[in-house]
Amino acid sequence: MDESLTDEPVSIATPAFRELLVRTFADRKVVIFLFRYANCGGAKDYFIARSPAEFETVVNHARAKTSITAFFEGNFKLKGTTDDELCARTIDLLPSVQAEYEGVDIVRIDGPGTELNVEHYSYLTEPEEIREWFRNNSGARILVGTMEFWHDNCPEIVTVYVPDDDGVVRPGAY
Repeated sequence: MDESLTDEPVSIATPAFRELLVRTFADRKVVIFLFRYANCGGAKDYFIARSPAEFETVVNHARAKTSITAFFEGNFKLKGTTDDELCARTIDLLPSVQAEYEGVDIVRIDGPGTELNVEHYSYLTEPEEIREWFRNNSGARILVGTMEFWHDNCPEIVTVYVPDDDGVVRPGAY
């Protein structure tokens, strides 16, 4: 991982971040983005990008001070098409993440758009919720894991910020 991505706070304009995204998309992988908006009482949105063009569409939602956490596929413990085996593996994952995170994030990566709404992103905490989700989403391509945005930047998770008009990153209260 490029060292410039570990000197927090990192600007969204940092070349190493842009290059990381380009390489990821070239490998036909998706990136899940969590936008947290400064001074907005915890408001947040989730997005997905599969290409540089989709990333640019996603970034159009960002304003100064927005915290953007990129979750790369390697961050997710499970990936695949929904079936009984993946459901069982998701339920098996739950106890290992409950102490720190309380549940699992399931992201459908087969939707047509970039915004992840309730049909494409779920946070589940109980085995029965997971079973029901799998019943209702048969054949979906998904990522399963946790989106722990508070961790330091690493190869699987990178948080960047939208700078102010003068190009300086000034994180806010999220």
